[in-house]
Amino acid sequence: SMDGDVADLAALSVVAESAGALLVADEAHATGVFGEHGRGIGELAGVENHIAASVGTLSKSIGSIGGFVCGSQALIDTLVNEARSFIYTTALPPGCSAAALTALTIMARRPQLRRRVMALAAYVRDHLRAMDFDCGHSGSPIIPVICGSAEAALEASEVLRQSGIFVPAIRPPTVAPGTARLRLSLMATHGDDQIEFLLKQMARLRDRILVRS
Repeated sequence: SMDGDVADLAALSVVAESAGALLVADEAHATGVFGEHGRGIGELAGVENHIAASVGTLSKSIGSIGGFVCGSQALIDTLVNEARSFIYTTALPPGCSAAALTALTIMARRPQLRRRVMALAAYVRDHLRAMDFDCGHSGSPIIPVICGSAEAALEASEVLRQSGIFVPAIRPPTVAPGTARLRLSLMATHGDDQIEFLLKQMARLRDRILVRS
């Protein structure tokens, strides 16, 4: 969630099967974004049938609250009847459930939204790297810009905020010392003019306070 990179689920599924282990995939940041139908990295890698459980959230691309677990009927029955964290929690408000179901319908009917956000992410990454920013191994709409010190990240975040752009500064202990960063999160609804404005502001920051790769 802080690097924007993508797990190699195909390789992990081979390791899990060879070790007799169950593979659990956290699709929180991939749901609605990756895969032909937006089901996540498991779908993208073609290994959904090798994943024992896929877990995720309804609060990111789906835009509601709550979370989900997808798995076999045996797994779901076990969780419903045995999982303390489920048994002793409160059900989602009906409105939130309805919002999540509506979002899933939109995802199914409008695949162009996934294509749009992935295209924007690639465009922004390419331009930031051309400016010599270190974006790590991001391959998703989450794009880190490594600043080095916490002070540099905080200053960069504040400069962007003053220009009307909200980009949080991520600092230790959330990330390792010396890797404080800006965390860009792109959406399909960001307009081309907004993206160009972001890149213009980032260019102004480049030589001022950010560490080059």
